[in-house]
Amino acid sequence: MMFPMGGKAQNRAGPEDKPPPDISLIEKVKPLDCAGTDSQDKILRQQIQLLINALPVATLALDAAARIHSVSASLLSLFGYSADELIGQPVTVLVPLELRQRHQAFHDRYMTAPAGRPMGANQDVFGLTKDGTRLPLDIGLCPVETVEGALILATIHDLRGIKQTEAQLDRLRAELQAELEGMRQLHMLVTKLAEISELDKVLEEVLDAVMALQHADFGNIQLLDTESAWLTLAVQKGFRPPFLARFERVGSADGTPYERALRAKTRVVVPDVLLDEACAPYRAVAAAAGFRAVQSTPSCCEAALSKAWFPPISAIRMSHPNASCA
Repeated sequence: MMFPMGGKAQNRAGPEDKPPPDISLIEKVKPLDCAGTDSQDKILRQQIQLLINALPVATLALDAAARIHSVSASLLSLFGYSADELIGQPVTVLVPLELRQRHQAFHDRYMTAPAGRPMGANQDVFGLTKDGTRLPLDIGLCPVETVEGALILATIHDLRGIKQTEAQLDRLRAELQAELEGMRQLHMLVTKLAEISELDKVLEEVLDAVMALQHADFGNIQLLDTESAWLTLAVQKGFRPPFLARFERVGSADGTPYERALRAKTRVVVPDVLLDEACAPYRAVAAAAGFRAVQSTPSCCEAALSKAWFPPISAIRMSHPNASCA
């Protein structure tokens, strides 16, 4: 009864499932030996009524024409009808309007080979109460032979509680998935922060690689503080104290190769500091440090923290002891 509607039903296994109804009492419904009389019909209905009321779930009996023969008290409570309102009515009165035609076709097919089985396997099944409430249902069917002919017993489970639980589980799964994604994003951020916390180590590795590529004897990396516009020495290799003291911080107007590369946003090469007029103020420091050729390259990168701490531009300076650098 109540019919398949699109979509596969959810797996309903779980502690809330009720045990399958015990239909052993069906054997007690025996055909009568004589033709039906009003009295015998009454006795048969009483037998059927005793049977369906003994079952632990809402139950009704249908005749071959899909009319309601008998109903249990629990079914009346579930659907909100009285027995007089349902007995003799087509079972489609308990079916949502848009599913009634499909249900009748299902009933006709079922009656060609009636057997005990679930209704609407792998599909959602719905019923309709007197007040118009749509109920998700689980229905089992079982044929019974009587003196009046074949009857179909339909046992009906109300799945609203299970569906609500499934909806809650789906919501919890979605929330858990969102939390896991948030944790993944947080892990990525923490990883990046951890990398930034070891910025000096990373810069040293960068400096070593660039010095090897350029075959340089000295090298350093300065970071730009975007708020003060000062370049500050971060890591260095090979320079002597006089150089480090002079170039620990470099202003934006000092005219050094650092500042010029930063302003031009391109590499600046000074083949010989003795011949470069802009380097005149620094020739003594260069001589004391032991270099004459300079190459400064700006490197742009994104920082995960405030740019006041880790700026987007750094200057990599490679120095050579002679003027043969290109």
